Amino acid sequence: MNTTHIDRLQDDLNTLRGAIQVELPFNRKDAWVTFALAMSYLPILYFAAIEGLPKEQIPNAAYVPFVAAIVVICIRAFKFQLPHEDQSVLKQVSIKSGFIVLGVFGLFMLGGWGLHAWNEQSGLF
Repeated sequence: MNTTHIDRLQDDLNTLRGAIQVELPFNRKDAWVTFALAMSYLPILYFAAIEGLPKEQIPNAAYVPFVAAIVVICIRAFKFQLPHEDQSVLKQVSIKSGFIVLGVFGLFMLGGWGLHAWNEQSGLF
């Protein structure tokens, strides 16, 4: 695609946004952070799915990119939680709902780890 086609598509998108009067609650940086989070799971996926290793044998270094991506997302969210004049209400709602989802996911993960530890101690499985 040459630049004239890209410029034309960009103009069309701007026209559509203006017609429906809606702005997206995220920008390119948010999209890249989300992409980085998805890609950071690849080392864990490699060792778990491709190598067939159980959770206990996955190297701890495989978790580092995933944890780093989560930390970056939390820092960005806390930074954007402060009121900005260029921040839309939709973005604020998106950030708050993301924290809720992260909290619920964290509770499920803790519950799963606790259940796994209880199963190992009790010898049921």
